[in-house]
Amino acid sequence: MRGGLTRRMVIASALLALLTSAAFAVLLLAIRDQRNSAQLALHSQEVLAAANRVERLLVDIETGTRGYLLTGEDRFLQPAHAG
Repeated sequence: MRGGLTRRMVIASALLALLTSAAFAVLLLAIRDQRNSAQLALHSQEVLAAANRVERLLVDIETGTRGYLLTGEDRFLQPAHAG
């Protein structure tokens, strides 16, 4: 038995280091994906907020236009001019 125990310990240590490194790499990839998902979710929230604001402005313009068509008063066109 030439270096039997020492050789086994070196091989076992190398395998353990390789396994630990692989697990660490998988965790790093998972963290990167998590950050990307968080950024996409934040962007989606910003887009939804902007779309909501545009929708509210459009409803104001439509309501003002309808009021102007019914009454002929220019004050109803203020949302359209502001938009």
